[in-house]
Amino acid sequence: MILKDLIAEVNGLIDHNPNINTHTNSIVRIINRHYQEIASECPWRFLNKRKQQTLYADITGTVDVTVTNGSKIVTSSAYTFAAHMEGMSFKGPDGTEHRIANVDTVASPNALILKDTYTGPTATSSSWSIFFDVVRFPTDMVDFLGITIRDEFSSGAKDTRLTYIDPRREEQFILDRTTSGDPIIVLEHEAETISLQELQLTAALTTTASGTLESGNTYEYCMTLESEGMESPPSAVVSVTTTTATQGVDLSWDNLPGTFDIRDRKIIYRRNASKNTGFFKIGEVAPQSGTLTSADQSFSDTGLAADYDIPLFEQLPQEWLSVYRRPDTDMTCEIRYHIRPHRLVGDTDAPQFPPQYHMILVYKTVAELYRQYGQARVGELYEGMAVERILQMKKKYLNRSDRIYRRQQFNDMSRGFGYLYGAPSKT
Repeated sequence: MILKDLIAEVNGLIDHNPNINTHTNSIVRIINRHYQEIASECPWRFLNKRKQQTLYADITGTVDVTVTNGSKIVTSSAYTFAAHMEGMSFKGPDGTEHRIANVDTVASPNALILKDTYTGPTATSSSWSIFFDVVRFPTDMVDFLGITIRDEFSSGAKDTRLTYIDPRREEQFILDRTTSGDPIIVLEHEAETISLQELQLTAALTTTASGTLESGNTYEYCMTLESEGMESPPSAVVSVTTTTATQGVDLSWDNLPGTFDIRDRKIIYRRNASKNTGFFKIGEVAPQSGTLTSADQSFSDTGLAADYDIPLFEQLPQEWLSVYRRPDTDMTCEIRYHIRPHRLVGDTDAPQFPPQYHMILVYKTVAELYRQYGQARVGELYEGMAVERILQMKKKYLNRSDRIYRRQQFNDMSRGFGYLYGAPSKT
């Protein structure tokens, strides 16, 4: 069922549909709350995902880069910095280390943007390094499940040993390197987050001959910041209503002192509120390493199409990995993780549950509504129906290694259970 169908099912069971936005929005919020809780409760097989992840080798400088005391910008006329360096550690000519916040891939030559101002002396030197000491998880991850190396993904992978340990095991065990071969140890660390703080987004209509927005529709916009490979929560939503088909939208934002760095990458999301669609990415403003101008604080939505492969996620604290004895050459691994589905916003959004279990969300929502109405006994009835279906889903769609098996001898079974198997015999 899609979101519109779920709302109709809820209204049918409570026998109440005032057909006003306040009532519908309340139902959607309750559905999403239970949807996120149930989706994150167990490692459901239908919400497990595999993704190729590259473990990059450290880079030792062979050409000159220029660092400036008191500046966040690192430039080089002979080296091209890449986006996958964001969040990594830059070691300058004097040995000081700074975290890389963003990479300006638009400027020529491109540049690194450090998280903090460079504390070492101004210099132009080839004595520098970039350490890939952090492996960021995907944005849609709830829980990290495992990592492995497959021969078909990485040349020579069969000659490499990879060991994954969590923080607790790291504290309990001493890594033994006396055996043959050098192990690559992948350590899981506590989560980090990035704050949006007081970002103020504004939107205004503008006349343009190339406008593609529909006339008489209300469009909503929000923005996130991306720094160190992490994306912030979204800003407050702003909206505009078009009156003609030749209109576009100009977005702008304030750089309030002490709130965020204007050099950070901005990602813009849009939804058609009149047609109740979801939020999807329409563009981004690249990080700027050059002289900042007012143009760096604006974005024009003219002729832009939504990227339906990139919905807006509510960013959770992001876990990360570190790699001990990093590989000498780039190596491709495969990570397995439990995904966090995006919120149901548009009428056609559908839960990422098997269709036969979509009614769980309906029963959970109806149970909560009846409790709000003071009819707790009716609410308990629907809560029981939801719990029953959740148990059915657990039996069928949990990872097989997480299922509960009966592990005991036949002759030790409690009275009344032995007949299920009969007397075992050898043949």
